[in-house]
Amino acid sequence: MLWDKALTVAKNASEAQVLLPIATMSSVVSEQGTDFFIKVMNDNLNKKIQQGQTQNNPFLPYDEQMFVDTVGHEHVCLLNKYPVGDPHLLICSKAFVSQSSLLDLHDFSAWIQGVTYPNVVGFF
Repeated sequence: MLWDKALTVAKNASEAQVLLPIATMSSVVSEQGTDFFIKVMNDNLNKKIQQGQTQNNPFLPYDEQMFVDTVGHEHVCLLNKYPVGDPHLLICSKAFVSQSSLLDLHDFSAWIQGVTYPNVVGFF
């Protein structure tokens, strides 16, 4: 299962100190009878990004220590170098696709494979 493999890869990447977690403070906010779990980012984001390498496409080529698995023919599952949660997964196309492009059926199919674990949030 993708999630279980991601946990193992995240543990190894953490031990190798290639993950740069973003420090957050967790809180629950109640609004109109609904509880929302939120994470407020601390000021360490700029420091973390400055420590990482910058490039035009942050996912290609990807760091092998961040690789979780292939997802279908057109995507890979990677760890987010700057995780907010553990593990913080990214479903990325193997080829560069502009972020202004619409998602297609392959994108949705790959995403579904990454969210089969309960209580997972996905966003584009």
